[in-house]
Amino acid sequence: MNRRWMLAGLVACVLWLSPLRASAQDVCSGDDKIIRGTVAHNLMYGAINTNSSVFGATALVEQHLLPELSLSNSVAAAHYTVTYIPAALRVPTCDLRMQKIDLSGGAFGAGLNFGALKLYFAGSTTTHQFASDKANERVASPFYGAGFILGSPIGFFKRRFERDDLSLTFDALLGAQLDEPDIGSISAAYVASKGFYTNLSEHHLHTFIGLVYQEAADSIEQGLEEQKDDPLDRIPYLKAGLANLDWLVGDARETIGSTRIFARRLKYQGIAPSNVPRDQVDEVKSQSLDFATAHLEQYGLLKLLNVSVAGAWAPEPFIHELTLSVGQGMPEDMMLENMREDGVDHDAESSFFGMRAAVGMVRMPKLWYYGVEGGPLFRFSVDLMMGGQDPEHDSYNMFFLTIGMNTPETLALFPFAQNSGFMKMSGSFVF
Repeated sequence: MNRRWMLAGLVACVLWLSPLRASAQDVCSGDDKIIRGTVAHNLMYGAINTNSSVFGATALVEQHLLPELSLSNSVAAAHYTVTYIPAALRVPTCDLRMQKIDLSGGAFGAGLNFGALKLYFAGSTTTHQFASDKANERVASPFYGAGFILGSPIGFFKRRFERDDLSLTFDALLGAQLDEPDIGSISAAYVASKGFYTNLSEHHLHTFIGLVYQEAADSIEQGLEEQKDDPLDRIPYLKAGLANLDWLVGDARETIGSTRIFARRLKYQGIAPSNVPRDQVDEVKSQSLDFATAHLEQYGLLKLLNVSVAGAWAPEPFIHELTLSVGQGMPEDMMLENMREDGVDHDAESSFFGMRAAVGMVRMPKLWYYGVEGGPLFRFSVDLMMGGQDPEHDSYNMFFLTIGMNTPETLALFPFAQNSGFMKMSGSFVF
């Protein structure tokens, strides 16, 4: 009797799986590994075809490379950063299983300081790869992204290399900055994704503005042809504000710390229509969403507390971030701004170590084409910072390691990676 039931169950399973296998065969051919046309498949390719690469490159230039080159004694500077998000997505494969997808994004930049003139390059890479089932390969996975970012200069010639089990999306900037210590600086760069980047800063009030301008794409999606070409649609990245208010508070900075205020607008590119070849997704206009936020950040309050508050006004008003952190250390650009006037003292050996733990809430807008529902998310992170100068080699180095989940910086680059843990490594080298 039991054998009959077992046989009947086996037959039922075969009959149930047969249409699935037939369906997989209909959409899988040649070297295909992923079942095409599924929501997860479209989400994966939408995830790597966002503006995350240009966001990463401009963030590296503004927050690290240009501040490093602004030090009066610096001759050259370099910076790298890589973020690794394991099992951020799952997609159905042709062998009928849900495959984990690891995502990573990184940037690399370097520049030369010729006094008033600075020349620099920055490149960014976004990667997806099949997660390995082998423990040793999983351990090595975070370092793959660090290697791939070294290929970002290829972005000037070819922006994408795509395969079902591995894909790379590149973007790069090549630019120059003119700096007058008593007035301010102006920077301009060519962006590989058919665009232009500029940054203006003023040294007395510490005001700044940075933006990326890109060429208009062709409108081929139904309903978009009749839309007017809004000039803001050509600006996927815009950030402006006050780098710090130290000039206003004076000696009170020792107690209340440093304050930064800025507004930022990001344009998230939608997924191109399914009839568009993958190598042409940059050439078409698809649905997009503007995400505009205002930020207030306070670092070193009572030399121990840090507070970050942000609110969004587009696509709708809501609280974007509420974060409280405890520990020492602040963002590198703020530390370097404090050193800008005096530069690096290469005659004295010094070192720095800081650790910061943060908890709070973050919320992203609804992005249906990225599978993002919106709503508040719990965030946490632990930051380790250490640095010092090496008189023997006349250099200044800083290293950063962050482990956490749902940080605003990570979700700004990868909005679909909600509730996914991540690890971020970065380093700065000033010579």
